Amino acid sequence: MHSTNRRTAAALLLALSAASCASTKPAPKSPATPAPAQASISAPLDREGSPDEYVFVDELPEAIHKVEPQPVSSGMTGTVTVVAHVGSDGRVQDVRVAKSIPALDSLAIETVRQWTFKPGKLKGKPVATWVTVPVVFKPR
Repeated sequence: MHSTNRRTAAALLLALSAASCASTKPAPKSPATPAPAQASISAPLDREGSPDEYVFVDELPEAIHKVEPQPVSSGMTGTVTVVAHVGSDGRVQDVRVAKSIPALDSLAIETVRQWTFKPGKLKGKPVATWVTVPVVFKPR
């Protein structure tokens, strides 16, 4: 009789366990991850052309013609970080300072305005994007 009670208790536990599993909510699905081929640009873009919202591209813009910054006569050195709006034609359309060295900012902007890029691409088509560009000023 003792073994009958154990079997009955085991069956009851099994039934209760199955019932509780059936009434629980399914585990939430994990968030979809972006396709590995997509990359986030290093600076964002919005409709007004200001760096406020990230855009995903399949291919990041790539600098194909760089101009080195002119050495500063005062001997100042350092890195000014700018964000450049690269048009779908690869030309720099706008440049804004992200990390400033006030005495070097205008030279950094002037330097990057002369660069050209292979534009970023989305689904094989060239797109306008923002990119971050560090401009390093070295001693003479």
